[in-house]
Amino acid sequence: MNQKINRVLINSPFFKTEKGISKNSTYADIKKAYPITKIEPTEGHIVLTVNEIHASFSIAKSKLSKDWWNAKTKSVNTNSIPLNAKIDDFILWWKD
Repeated sequence: MNQKINRVLINSPFFKTEKGISKNSTYADIKKAYPITKIEPTEGHIVLTVNEIHASFSIAKSKLSKDWWNAKTKSVNTNSIPLNAKIDDFILWWKD
């Protein structure tokens, strides 16, 4: 009963940020509109975090080249993310 909502999954392509980012946006669109704070892998996706708008965007690993992970730096190789890669999920989040 004391649980609070702290994130919302955006499924509608009609919802857009002030800079026009929507469920139908690409990696290039996000990269052009906002500074990407962090990129982290999950089991089947990479997650782009944009702190400026309290949002996260996921892109399926299947849309990346095989060298998407840099084992030496233990980070996502951003050059392996195609600019036209569509996002799968768009999540807005906030803290109390």
